[in-house]
Amino acid sequence: MIVTSKSRFEKVFKGIDKWKIPNSEKERLKKYVRDYRNGDVTNEVTARPEKNLEWIIECLKPAFYFFNKDITKIKSEDTKAFFNAILEDKVKNNRNKPFSTAYKKRILSNLRKYLEYYNISVEIMKSLKKKIKVEKNSKDVITKDELEDDLCKCVTATWQYYTHQVLFWGGLRASEFLGLEPRDITLPNKDSNYVKIKIRRENTKNDMSERTVTLYGPNCAHAVKTYLDERKKEGMKDRELILNKSYDAIKSWMVRLKEKKKRPIHFHLYRHSSATHLFETIFYNNYKSFCDFFG
Repeated sequence: MIVTSKSRFEKVFKGIDKWKIPNSEKERLKKYVRDYRNGDVTNEVTARPEKNLEWIIECLKPAFYFFNKDITKIKSEDTKAFFNAILEDKVKNNRNKPFSTAYKKRILSNLRKYLEYYNISVEIMKSLKKKIKVEKNSKDVITKDELEDDLCKCVTATWQYYTHQVLFWGGLRASEFLGLEPRDITLPNKDSNYVKIKIRRENTKNDMSERTVTLYGPNCAHAVKTYLDERKKEGMKDRELILNKSYDAIKSWMVRLKEKKKRPIHFHLYRHSSATHLFETIFYNNYKSFCDFFG
């Protein structure tokens, strides 16, 4: 059975009752979620808000567990302590691991909105408005500069350049990437300056809905067009796989690249890096569009 976004949201919403926080805060949070769904928080009603609401609930949970008190009783030192705890990785996820930089930003952003909605003073929220910078040397993600200035400059074949660009800027899962056919690609035209990729349902995880992703990278059009032209010269048909490499062949290439660059390289790292970069540059605070993009 496929679990829908709506049923997942209902499960997360009902799960609030099991949180180990004051009952007054549980009720306040549930009211906030209902008001958000009705458009009272953002003055906007969306057709399918469940993904966004599920995300909001999960983002607020670490803060509520940290404060463990009614928000009407929190003080400036509480929010300052929470910000420092987030920054120093003292607040962790369900697997007892630190949150990514992008997720830390989401937590703080959602907490600010929540406190603002309930008219908590600006002075109390002051610490939550500080910016968290991405560590440039972190190996947890591939940065845009590392992609363009390092990884893409050591390719030895057009398919490798194509792979770097599409995986990083598209955030595709391995099955979605490997299942691409020429009919799924729309190159830049008079209507759009970017490459657009249609992710067909049969290639998605758990048979999810189709979606279209836009490749915002400045070199994506060149990488995709060059490789498509090469494959067409080889006789590729419209319903043939674009990448004529197996999963194992690409994985072996990534392992060699990992050994050469002394840093992790694998399919999911590209997706994680894409989510981190695009959240901070394209989808900041637009959770619904972010979720739709990554499926």
